[in-house]
Amino acid sequence: MEKVESMQNGGSISTYSDISIDKYEKGVPFSINKIQIVTPGGTIGIVTQAVEDQPILHQGKNVRLYINQNNGEFSISCGIMGAEEIQ
Repeated sequence: MEKVESMQNGGSISTYSDISIDKYEKGVPFSINKIQIVTPGGTIGIVTQAVEDQPILHQGKNVRLYINQNNGEFSISCGIMGAEEIQ
């Protein structure tokens, strides 16, 4: 996880995570190895918006993600089950 930042998105908060892909375990590789995933919820200052069944990603952590691509946008499959911290 290179960068994780939460921002106001209309009346809600979204978290934008910049990810560098090191390897693929399954599926067809994307044409790029750096992507941005947007997840609902996050923290801005003292305000936190929690969204049930969504993973919380942390900058500097190594994770295994199950990713969908739709119209050039990336999202995590299966909610919280689609992200796993690894060593």
